[in-house]
Amino acid sequence: MVALTLGSLLSPRRILRAYSQGRKSRNLFTRKVDDTLLDRTVESVRAELAITP
Repeated sequence: MVALTLGSLLSPRRILRAYSQGRKSRNLFTRKVDDTLLDRTVESVRAELAITP
């Protein structure tokens, strides 16, 4: 919590941008990690999860 507070004081725009990007993206928590996932490239997984680099 200290880091979030400090970050919001020092660079609030970056914190808001990261928060909004996180709200739009998905995650891999419900997906089973197997060889098909591990064989994929990082770019393809990012595209599936709607994560911008």
